[in-house]
Amino acid sequence: VLPLLKDSTCVLMQRTPRALDNVLPGCYQRVMQLDGVYSVQEPRFWTLCSNVYIGSIKLEVAPTADPKYLLSHTHNIFTQVGVKQLYVQIDYALV
Repeated sequence: VLPLLKDSTCVLMQRTPRALDNVLPGCYQRVMQLDGVYSVQEPRFWTLCSNVYIGSIKLEVAPTADPKYLLSHTHNIFTQVGVKQLYVQIDYALV
């Protein structure tokens, strides 16, 4: 009963899932290596229900960055670690 209560509390508090704690920094690094990405900002990840992870991030990118390329590759990076839904906001840097 105690493990269930502990897991439920983390879900209700919208804590970053423990299963993602060690893999998210690597995902951020991979996204930073995509062509045109200047920074990854405001990452938020939470558990919708058991083993269903949702997230949102904001990318600051070059004015010439290809949004389709960035969205596709960013989604692939996070899907590989178990994130089922990812919302990506693209902000173009001022020149």
